[in-house]
Amino acid sequence: MVRFDVNNNGHLEKIEFNEFLIHIGVFLSTQELRTVYDQFDLNRDGLISYAELIKVLRDTATESRHKAIRAAFLQLAKNQTSIPLSNLMDQFRCECHPRVQSREKCAKACRHET
Repeated sequence: MVRFDVNNNGHLEKIEFNEFLIHIGVFLSTQELRTVYDQFDLNRDGLISYAELIKVLRDTATESRHKAIRAAFLQLAKNQTSIPLSNLMDQFRCECHPRVQSREKCAKACRHET
């Protein structure tokens, strides 16, 4: 997260948060970004702190998501520069995608785009 905190204020502003998401392969529309950003900005100060980021991830992640996160970090800890897409796809739950939840897309279309 520190890498994306361009102004070194200890928080991610919306633009910095979006750059972080893009770096990890999550591409959101402006509306989706606003929705996701607001979910992480727990104290509603317009910034996301590391503590807020971790709290939301821990509180909302399912056990299967925890397993995927652990697997990703274990793989990265081995000094690998990437994670095979198939490993992430096995854990991806299309029904949780913001566009599927808003009924803009069906889960099958979301899976196909991913």
